[in-house]
Amino acid sequence: MTGRLAVAGPATVTVVGLGKIGLPLAVQMAGKGARVRGADVDPAVVRLVSDGRPPFAGEPGLAGRLDEVVNAGLLTATTDTTAAVAESDVVVVVVPLDTRSGLWQSRKSSPGRRPEPAARAGPSRRRVECTGSVVS
Repeated sequence: MTGRLAVAGPATVTVVGLGKIGLPLAVQMAGKGARVRGADVDPAVVRLVSDGRPPFAGEPGLAGRLDEVVNAGLLTATTDTTAAVAESDVVVVVVPLDTRSGLWQSRKSSPGRRPEPAARAGPSRRRVECTGSVVS
């Protein structure tokens, strides 16, 4: 394994979780030419991102860069995580994790909710490699 993703043309990336870590990451990847799909459970966040407006303040330069990549068609947003993952070469998950229980947390769901089975969305013959990190 070379450690490099081999795709024809720009990589298609889904970033799950468009918060203070996920959204800037998605914008950076789109700014480098990746086709990025941001997925979030909050429809208000998806609407703002789709309009090129950050859903939170305090990240210098994000508003301008977000507007640029959205208008260039490099970053789109959706609440349909399963569909976004099915269409992606790379998936980055940036959502809160309760390290005591190992369960995902969500602004829109009850504590302890397991993430939707997005990884099963792709074709059954598709090879999926996963690497994970927990940052607290």
